[in-house]
Amino acid sequence: IQTVLQTSQKIETEHQTQDGTWLLQRILPYVDNKQEVKGVILTFTDVTNLKSNESKLRTLFELLPVGAYRASAQGRQVRANRAMVRLFGFDDEATMLAQVNAAERDWYVIAGRRAEFRALLEAHGAVREFESEMYRRGSGERIWISENAHLVRAPDGGVLYYEGTVQDITERKRAEEALQVTLSHIDQG
Repeated sequence: IQTVLQTSQKIETEHQTQDGTWLLQRILPYVDNKQEVKGVILTFTDVTNLKSNESKLRTLFELLPVGAYRASAQGRQVRANRAMVRLFGFDDEATMLAQVNAAERDWYVIAGRRAEFRALLEAHGAVREFESEMYRRGSGERIWISENAHLVRAPDGGVLYYEGTVQDITERKRAEEALQVTLSHIDQG
């Protein structure tokens, strides 16, 4: 309470009661018409259902059969689910995030591909079926991915982060290439 009185800044904390209820505690400055702090307003909001839904969404994110991620507005990946971690040949999310954020150039076969993706995302707010050839970590194997993403904006319109999904389309690309070779041979013969 003293911090709020001294700084005029609100404080929010979450607490779990003995019966398992989650409460969001807010301490807000109470100001008069001269904008002087005269006291505090203390509120408690039951956020148990919100916490439960948050947990369910976290489980869904982790168990999706396609890669899913969240990246900061600056493009640094901050989350990756298990499918994405496996797709790119990593053992765990922390290792993947550290290596992915360290070097963009080694991640894409064509340098600048990520910048192209981000420019489209910023221009349109969403990108669908953006295909890129990338390197799988460890083995260095080339893989093809199809990426879908959208921006998440703050109320003022600024970009908070973006999130998306990544699907391995390597087999489809190989089949398309094989079909092209076959068609080429038919045209020649």
